[in-house]
Amino acid sequence: ATAPPDGSGTHSTAPVVRFDPRSAKVAWIGPLDGDVERLETMEMLFYFAISRGQYRNSKVKLRSVRQLRSTKTIDLSTKSERSAFRLEEVVRYAHPEQPFTYHAHGTQCVVAPIRKGKIANPNTTARHHFLLCPDRPTCVSLLGVVRDAAARLPGGVGTRPDVVTLLRDSAFVRESATDAQVNQVVSGAMDRLHAELDPCVRFDPYHKLWIYLHRRRRPAHFSSS
Repeated sequence: ATAPPDGSGTHSTAPVVRFDPRSAKVAWIGPLDGDVERLETMEMLFYFAISRGQYRNSKVKLRSVRQLRSTKTIDLSTKSERSAFRLEEVVRYAHPEQPFTYHAHGTQCVVAPIRKGKIANPNTTARHHFLLCPDRPTCVSLLGVVRDAAARLPGGVGTRPDVVTLLRDSAFVRESATDAQVNQVVSGAMDRLHAELDPCVRFDPYHKLWIYLHRRRRPAHFSSS
């Protein structure tokens, strides 16, 4: 695999990793110094390529990843996976002022508090949104459920349709919503999350993938911020 473009848009053709299909391991053979953010991006892109089967003849095909930008690259959650997520989701929104740790794909992913400070009146009616169930807790917002879906991306990276797939696991999203409606809403919500002061997602323009930036954070980080 070769490195993605740097800030100047230059694309290096020098290999930076080597994949051993017998051991299913990836070895870094590129430079050890460089921009940390770029190296972290490459790490997730490699995970994405390998977990989605984008390798052949011991070579990771990152360039072919771009062809997946508008497609779903993950399977639908199983019934048990969806049930387990919804149980965690209930706990997450029962304490909106606290960070929460989801368990998905064999890993943990931390999401920021929904809000800080005084808890809202529980008798208040949730604001209407055509995509969300009207009887949801008042703290459940569109940005919140989309953030939770992005956090659960395998390896912290995926396409917009992947986020849509994970979003549909939420008990607060109307099952009657069409794919076109969900896609449109997710697109706008991801852009808003990207524009926040402390963004939890970033879009990789070269590979056309969304990256969850808070994947290595711990609950204590949000408690102290």
